Amino acid sequence: MKGVFFFLFAAAGLSLSGLEIAEGSLKLVLHERQGAFSLFVLDSEGEERAWLDSRDPSSTFFTLLLNDRIYRPAADLAFVRWIQIIPGGAEFQWRHPQAEVSLAFEFLGSAPDRGADGCRLTLKVTNSLSRPLSAELRFLLDTRLGEDSGFPFVLPGTGPLNHELEITRDLPEFFSSGPPEAPGSLIVRLEGPEPARLVMANWKRLAETPWRFSVRPRRNFSYPPYSRNDGAAALYYDLSPLGAGETAQVSFILGGAGFGEAYDPAAFVPPAPLEASALDRSEIAERMRRDLALVDQLLAELDVLLTGEEEPEPGRVEFLRQNIEDLYQRILGYQRALSL
Repeated sequence: MKGVFFFLFAAAGLSLSGLEIAEGSLKLVLHERQGAFSLFVLDSEGEERAWLDSRDPSSTFFTLLLNDRIYRPAADLAFVRWIQIIPGGAEFQWRHPQAEVSLAFEFLGSAPDRGADGCRLTLKVTNSLSRPLSAELRFLLDTRLGEDSGFPFVLPGTGPLNHELEITRDLPEFFSSGPPEAPGSLIVRLEGPEPARLVMANWKRLAETPWRFSVRPRRNFSYPPYSRNDGAAALYYDLSPLGAGETAQVSFILGGAGFGEAYDPAAFVPPAPLEASALDRSEIAERMRRDLALVDQLLAELDVLLTGEEEPEPGRVEFLRQNIEDLYQRILGYQRALSL
């Protein structure tokens, strides 16, 4: 284990700005230190447009309710975080004594003859306890494309929405930020399982509400003097109950106009998994760089344990030991791969 700690401290001064992947008309950026992401689309003139608010990527985030306690993994040091490249996209991973969480981003096309014009987000929660875990999820999307028109959202069959709304049954298959048929607009297509609740309201009001939000149907999407037509959508999922070691997952698509009424899910064929033997040195080096994001978090956790006056929480030391051991095993794997 001495070699592991040497590696951690030697790498402590290194920092990473993020992972950027372009595919088709899309560009995905994972911001490592914030645990946030940005998604851009090229418009007809070749200019990048942000589907979500890119001025502060952390304004789009998810929270978990685990055994009646609220967590925001991206901003909680108790969740050790790293990112990695996966077949067809990239992935955030978080590890906590109660649960392991991953958020995968997979590029896809709305038709076989198109390049990537959408991104599937799949969030998984695995119970790390030896007993059942109650789990709920809230995913807040800070959309922006419909704000200039005064109608942040459009629902199929009902048209533009200019007031707060809550839907708890018969949820639409999709909704849009901006006109759904317009190039560059954002379609949010719901997949499985269906959310227990969909809320559309002012972003600041939603973001400052820790969990359950009270909708005011007569209120629009402005919040004077802080914001005007600043809409956001919150997807609520009930993942309970999770037995020991069990995993629950949810997914939805952020895409262009092709993911509206005419979208056929059967038209998409996912890419074949990448075999480990097919990785070249540049890809191995990139994965090593991704693991350095984990180093700073482990050092911060170790510093808290070494300097804190209180006894660590039960299982915390073992939790850190397992993270360090996993990192060490990955380092050995990189060494073997690079020696071939």
